[in-house]
Amino acid sequence: MSSAALYAGLAADAQSILADFGWTVQINRPVRTGTQWDPTVTPSISNATAAIVPYTYQAPNGRLPADVTALGYTAAQLSVGDTITDGAITYVVATVETYAPGGQQIINICGLRR
Repeated sequence: MSSAALYAGLAADAQSILADFGWTVQINRPVRTGTQWDPTVTPSISNATAAIVPYTYQAPNGRLPADVTALGYTAAQLSVGDTITDGAITYVVATVETYAPGGQQIINICGLRR
């Protein structure tokens, strides 16, 4: 089995797990147009499947800020500063790590703040 086929299989497995155990959340991304001195900010809202779990300890790698309260797992493209609304709870995306071995995106793991 080639590396590309293996990574494509891993991506399909991740999507399947998210479909089985995840739920729909709302992603809000501010879209900025205009100039630095006269900006226009318009919200861009989309839905994505995600799983959000509580996060209560500092990772040994030290890459997550201490005030991260949850981790989100999704295939959706996210940026730091986007917000994710899960029911009545809104989180701000603090970190985004994309796992893409061999250039094949598997999943995004996001540090979230309340």
